[in-house]
Amino acid sequence: MTSDAPREAGPPQNTRAEKEFFDQAAREQEHGYFSERGWRRLAQLALDFVPDKEKVRILDLGCGTGRLIAELAKALPGADLFGVDISEHSIESASKRGVGTFLVGDILELDLTQHYGTFDLVILSSVLHHFDDSRVVVRCAKRHIGASGRILSYDPNDVNPFFFLYRSPASPISSRNGLSPNERLMSRQELEQAYASEGFVADSFGASGISFDWVQSDTAKFFLPVFNFLDRWLFQDTLLEEPYGCFRICVTRPAEQQAAPACLACRSSSVKRLYFLMPRTFFRCLECGTLFARPLASLNSRSADYHSAWHATLYSQYYSLLRISQAQAILDCLDKSAGHPLDILDVGCGYGYFVYEALTRGHRARGIDVSLPEEVYQSHPEALSRQPLSELIRDGEQFDVVCLLTVLEHVQEPEELLVQVRALLRDDGQLVLSLPSIEPWSIYWLLHLIFRSSGGTIRWPWRTLLQWGSPAPHVFMPSRKGMELLAKRCMESETVASFGQPMTQPGTLGKRVRLEAERTGCGTLKQSLMYVGGLLAHCYDLLTIKLGRPNEIVTFFRKSGSRRPEREESR
Repeated sequence: MTSDAPREAGPPQNTRAEKEFFDQAAREQEHGYFSERGWRRLAQLALDFVPDKEKVRILDLGCGTGRLIAELAKALPGADLFGVDISEHSIESASKRGVGTFLVGDILELDLTQHYGTFDLVILSSVLHHFDDSRVVVRCAKRHIGASGRILSYDPNDVNPFFFLYRSPASPISSRNGLSPNERLMSRQELEQAYASEGFVADSFGASGISFDWVQSDTAKFFLPVFNFLDRWLFQDTLLEEPYGCFRICVTRPAEQQAAPACLACRSSSVKRLYFLMPRTFFRCLECGTLFARPLASLNSRSADYHSAWHATLYSQYYSLLRISQAQAILDCLDKSAGHPLDILDVGCGYGYFVYEALTRGHRARGIDVSLPEEVYQSHPEALSRQPLSELIRDGEQFDVVCLLTVLEHVQEPEELLVQVRALLRDDGQLVLSLPSIEPWSIYWLLHLIFRSSGGTIRWPWRTLLQWGSPAPHVFMPSRKGMELLAKRCMESETVASFGQPMTQPGTLGKRVRLEAERTGCGTLKQSLMYVGGLLAHCYDLLTIKLGRPNEIVTFFRKSGSRRPEREESR
């Protein structure tokens, strides 16, 4: 296939020929090369790297007729969106869309910073493989990003079998029909070297499902439906996508993330990079065994969306049994150690199952959650609210017990949250934590081991099961040692008790499979595999609890220096 040998520097591009080619292409096809599905897929991939702030600024270099900008505008209505292309006809078509600012310009001579400032994300839309010396393009993009900005590019993957057969000079059936004069296939190594030459660390991954709608060749048009079908069903979300996906996407790490970060639990600098899984890089602490990700959460994730869409359905129809069972077990421990009604705050209360159970037992319980569904809030406004922790601290409120039940693994800054919790606890207060376990032989440990063995390329179903692709993904999974060190540092606390909690419910397994199938659109075969896998997971779930390696651990922490409970409960 294409060679990984370094290319000798030459003229970066025949600019005039490229301009004439894309002017003609814009006249023939105003909507670009990709289909509606393809543009949506590209926009979804780009959104994972959009900073989570109110006024994000994005620059699309090589924007063509502006389809990607139009898709991004739907998801980011308050964003400042700019597009630049060398083709005047393409920019004319883009300007008609009514979103963003579009400019005609040559990337090699471009500098928008004087008039428009820097950008949070610069997208190189299938641009690099049009330059003999792609380093000059990266250099241009570099001067347009701010201190924490990123560059994202997508280009045809040279080892994708379809692109290789049709476009590689080494293929016996290759064709240059529909190619610009400068266009060529680039290897992964060549792409990453272009970024490295400008001082960037770039992660790259294959991506499929970016379906085409138009090519210049009449023969290729006839086979486009076949290509789109095979590319989606053979590569997307399979073991083959990372190495052989039709496009290779490269994304630079922000300046503050170039070096390996310190462990979020024990603050050790002895961490090992495991793999890159869009849009995060996963690390493991060699000191305490904690698994964590950088960026800590999807930069474009919105915590207020956590219980929306499919996740709300899962909570109301599947997770309710698990959470009610967990609430009963926790309250049994608290009732035995206290012997009197307690003031309880449930942070990240979800649908309020713990709060309802505590109220029925006579405790004074409240729940807060920034993503609290409106219908749940309206049903119990006196007990549930979207009030932030900072307001409770400001009002001087304190509690006997604060619960963080399956919350901390989703939190971007766990240390900051625990410091806030300490301020809300009375001197004899307790923190109750429940977390999925990453200890050896737990389900999450096994899933992670399988996932890691492939370098993150086996994405289905492991990514779903690990919740690394969910609306609020797991980004912090501490070991027991790591969690105890973190709690001691942030809260000056001591461990009181802990017990294992099952994570599966066989009675609702079929419902869970059906809900996942509706969300992902998977077929009957995948549904059957999910159901069988769920049964096996439940059997293993029960076994790990018996062996003292539970898949979810509930731990009670008490402020250091406080009175010890008369009775410690450990199951």
